[in-house]
Amino acid sequence: MTDSRYKALLIGNGTFEGDPHKLGPLKGPANDLRLMREALTHPKAGLFAAANVRDFLDRPHAEVLEAIDTFFGDAGPEDHLLFYYSGHGYPDTNNNLYLCARDTVTTKLVSSAIPDKTINLMAENSRARKFIFILDCCHSGGFKGGADSLLLAHGSGRCLITSCASDQLSADAVQPSGASTFTHFLADALTNAAVDADGDGVVLTSEVFRYVQPRVYGATKQTVQWTMDKTFGEAAIALTTPRRKRSAPAPAESPPPPPAGRPVLEVSETRIEFRDVQPGETLPVERIDVVNSGDGELDWVVECDEPWIKVERKDDSLLVNLDTTTPGLRRGNFFVRDRGRGGSRTVRVLLQVVEAATPRLAVSPETLDFGGSASGAAPKLEINVANAGAGRLEWEIESAPPELAVSRHDQGFSAEVAANFTGSLKGMLRIRSNGGDLELPVTGTIAPPVPVATPPSLPPTPDPFVQALLGWWMNDAGALHIKLEGGALAYSDHNLLGVKVGQGTIQVQNGMALIQGFNSFSGAYTGQVMVQGQMLTGSLMVMGRVAPVMFMRQQPWFAAFAG
Repeated sequence: MTDSRYKALLIGNGTFEGDPHKLGPLKGPANDLRLMREALTHPKAGLFAAANVRDFLDRPHAEVLEAIDTFFGDAGPEDHLLFYYSGHGYPDTNNNLYLCARDTVTTKLVSSAIPDKTINLMAENSRARKFIFILDCCHSGGFKGGADSLLLAHGSGRCLITSCASDQLSADAVQPSGASTFTHFLADALTNAAVDADGDGVVLTSEVFRYVQPRVYGATKQTVQWTMDKTFGEAAIALTTPRRKRSAPAPAESPPPPPAGRPVLEVSETRIEFRDVQPGETLPVERIDVVNSGDGELDWVVECDEPWIKVERKDDSLLVNLDTTTPGLRRGNFFVRDRGRGGSRTVRVLLQVVEAATPRLAVSPETLDFGGSASGAAPKLEINVANAGAGRLEWEIESAPPELAVSRHDQGFSAEVAANFTGSLKGMLRIRSNGGDLELPVTGTIAPPVPVATPPSLPPTPDPFVQALLGWWMNDAGALHIKLEGGALAYSDHNLLGVKVGQGTIQVQNGMALIQGFNSFSGAYTGQVMVQGQMLTGSLMVMGRVAPVMFMRQQPWFAAFAG
């Protein structure tokens, strides 16, 4: 039995030529429109005459906007309007929802899609008083125009059913010939007599919600949402054969109105959210009051299938505890439902438990190698200490070889060899921390200091051989700079970058230059050299081995500053 006051506009879009990379094709919308038309105009269950159901498939956004404007604009004050959309829902950065059309471009949503605000404005300007919005699209729970966000002009109200929450995706059809999961169960609810829980012959949106919600959640984990303006009353959406007699049957031409004096169930909170919770943290108990903003009496129950949400009823309130044992982001819902006609409310819960903050000790370098050095000339090593994990790192040097002097600073610590130590370095430097312990090997050889012999004074008359030795000499490993210091011959040893790496003294005897010096790489050494034209040749005794040496007279590039 249809009712001429009931009118529906069905919008579906599965092809998106304007932005095919961001908006992939959908299999469901074409089948969804067909299934919805069949359910709304069903010979026995349908309230909608076929002539009062218009559908638009794969149309550009301008044509869709015009159709919506006409749908709301042509309605009369007694009309009951049902708006249905199946396709892509796309949110912007401000969480405004846009229904996508054939030519929608995601970078130009305002000018190429259908904003929820525009739909609301068209509905607000309509003469109709009763609206049912049904959205089967991603992020549909973010549609701004539900009962909680807008009370329309003329004392009118609305009911909103969405296939998922604002932060969820909505499943498409699995087969090309099938409908989406949500619309499949929705159409089944509109033609299934079992949905009429009280057997009065009228299927209400709340009864449809109670049928569809658990089935969709079980199939896709989508959270179907239903909201209703309390001025709207329970909205009839389909008919069935009555299973009980009504005390005051409605006229044959219209479905029975809701009984007078019905209760209206309300809750003080519809969302619980905790973020950045530590594992095992005890959260405060959330109290939610359940109130009756209508007439009559409530007979309500609470339903929750989430094991991590513990809901306890206490008088006319609910005490909610959340299990924070397991890290991760979890979303869930519980439902407060009146067994009569007071409606139901969904309380959405979000809990984010972070991973335990575990620090991890890291050092660089991981070995304290002092190389071969003379006593008193060993390098000072810098060790960086860092936290390669999370949280706060607490560390200390537990032990070190006795010949090391260790000092801590902001970036880590420094280590030096005691000034009077000679011999081989060995052992471990141990670091203890709340992010693990480390042992750093200590290595190196420290030679006795090189005695610095006081060279004899040169004769007052310059020696030609001495004059020949003075100046810069180079080979492929570095350069020597021989010069007079305090009347004696001395030299400095440089690498190819100009860095001084050694030094020593020279004594001249019988046309030969006797060398005694120290190098930071090879340690102490002795030798002899002679000048042959532009060459300085000879041999050195290094670490018990004889090594030939040869230099060419040449001034290096760094002579000006190496000195």
